[in-house]
Amino acid sequence: MNVSSPSRTDSGEGLREGELKGASLSLPVGLNPDLAPESFRKSKMKPFSLVEEASASEEERRAYWRVLRAFFRTAKGGGLPKGARFTSALLAPYLDASPLHTAYPLWIPDKETYAKMPDFPAGGYQTVGTLLKEAARTIAPGEEEGAVLKANLPRLERIIRLKLSVAGEAFKAGPLWDDAAQEIQKELQLKGVEALVFSGDLNKLQKQLPVGGMVVPFAQNTPLNLLAAFLEENQRNRTEQLRNQLKRVLPALRDLIAIEKQKLPDAKEAGQLKQGLDFAGSFVNFEALAEVLPDTGPADLSKSRFQRLEQVLLALEGAESSLCGKSGQMVLSRTFHEKSVFNWGQQFEAAAFKVVEPEDVFATAAAWFDETMAEAAQTLKALRIAQLELENHYQADLHDDWFGHFNWKMFSDEEMTLCTPVILFLEAEGLMGSSLQAFSQCLASNIPVKIVALPEQGNTGKGMAYRPEPAALAIAHRNAYVLQTAALDPFALLDGFRDGFVGNMPAFFYLTSAGVAGDNTGDKGYLNTLAAVEGREFSGVSYHPGKGPNWGSRFSLVQNPEPESDWPTHSMEYKTGKTGTATEAIASPMPITLVRWALSLRTSIWFPPGFGMPI
Repeated sequence: MNVSSPSRTDSGEGLREGELKGASLSLPVGLNPDLAPESFRKSKMKPFSLVEEASASEEERRAYWRVLRAFFRTAKGGGLPKGARFTSALLAPYLDASPLHTAYPLWIPDKETYAKMPDFPAGGYQTVGTLLKEAARTIAPGEEEGAVLKANLPRLERIIRLKLSVAGEAFKAGPLWDDAAQEIQKELQLKGVEALVFSGDLNKLQKQLPVGGMVVPFAQNTPLNLLAAFLEENQRNRTEQLRNQLKRVLPALRDLIAIEKQKLPDAKEAGQLKQGLDFAGSFVNFEALAEVLPDTGPADLSKSRFQRLEQVLLALEGAESSLCGKSGQMVLSRTFHEKSVFNWGQQFEAAAFKVVEPEDVFATAAAWFDETMAEAAQTLKALRIAQLELENHYQADLHDDWFGHFNWKMFSDEEMTLCTPVILFLEAEGLMGSSLQAFSQCLASNIPVKIVALPEQGNTGKGMAYRPEPAALAIAHRNAYVLQTAALDPFALLDGFRDGFVGNMPAFFYLTSAGVAGDNTGDKGYLNTLAAVEGREFSGVSYHPGKGPNWGSRFSLVQNPEPESDWPTHSMEYKTGKTGTATEAIASPMPITLVRWALSLRTSIWFPPGFGMPI
């Protein structure tokens, strides 16, 4: 069948109402009509027209079957005509405009935002649509106020999306708002009083929008942008938790040291007494007083405790720099680093980096982890000793030996969360090749290194007799947190980071986004990735070893559409007969299968020449 695209009445502006979170974010408006405004549901789309072609001749059928049998016997001779591109009919209506309701673009606050607004909620990420509406509501709370501006907020958002789509990268918020404001005034070309009012309202809106932070589109590097945002959030949280503990411990520790100092043998010498009681110098003979003061106890015991407390105080005064000075220690495979188009230093500005050869990434990460944890152990040991001393529970004959062997394996989950994470980055395909053994050994060793793997563009397991499944391999080790997901829902991905970076366990993140599943420009990247998820090519799955007593209770498939079904099913409306004929529209259930994902790719090795193309 030939498929003709539906006609449109506009370019898709003003097609959103409200911002949603959760699984619904992974469905296009047209595929889930409840998310679309009423006007769009009624008039914006027209059914497909499916035209039936003449049946093939007997000779054509035999030729087709010969090609097909040869393809399945030899795996050669397949492929579509050069330059050909096919799209699933169910997705085709959404590739020419922007009627998608997604969580992108996403505004991510930066540390300056939190510095200026201490009460701003941690992880206060917002979709641009929500940000614009809240800002407009603030400057024009009345229904009649800012009417022209409010009516054009969808247009303003569309301009922002297009700018981000062209760049394919995150933008600083302030300059982006300014560019979009200039563009919308050029588009509208308002005149007279209406132009003055709109310009004034637009200026107020710009001042209301946050200047700091980044605006992230759905693009190839979206998972890395979101990880950078999470690590910054994590560093703030770690610092705040540590400061809260130190606020309680340090003042009491200093008081205890002052008391212990008075118990030292030289504390009753005349000079020390005069220094502490100088106000009584006119009527107290300090030398005589020193002669009659009793001994305070064993001199060696008091001195030993005093020295221990001073060492603890010194370690705790540098605790924030030691534990929370970096957002992460990052080890990058050299091939991954060279292929990535990403400004690592700018996005992860508070992190430390090492770029090493692919065969050395796991050994380097393990060694750096040991080094980082050895430094953290000194600080956390000091914190524990301080708490024992303040409660008068420290027993030197018992605790001296125990703390002499204190290391990261003795950390509680809360203590491990305070430490700087060590993160390893590499291409997922490398895990199933030369790095397979090192990957398995890293997980089996239970070292809490966090591994982030992204699929290589255009690589679908070429040269392998099976499709690589690194997440399944990680789950088989049973002790690691595992998350395989696309970045369709940024809030779900951020929650996955929060789960995986907590506690004393390794973690493996297998992530994909636009650019891996096909064309990565604008909404096409979102739809192609959506097709990969719905077609079960890249299913979402998480495994948390600490949740639930049984094996099955530790899994979650909630990020998948219709996880209880073999394939998610949507309804497609179409007409039969020649284009323009007055036939009734037919609504037909359409499963989103692996075939539809394969058709979304720019080129495909999945179909031989002449293969009948599915709708």
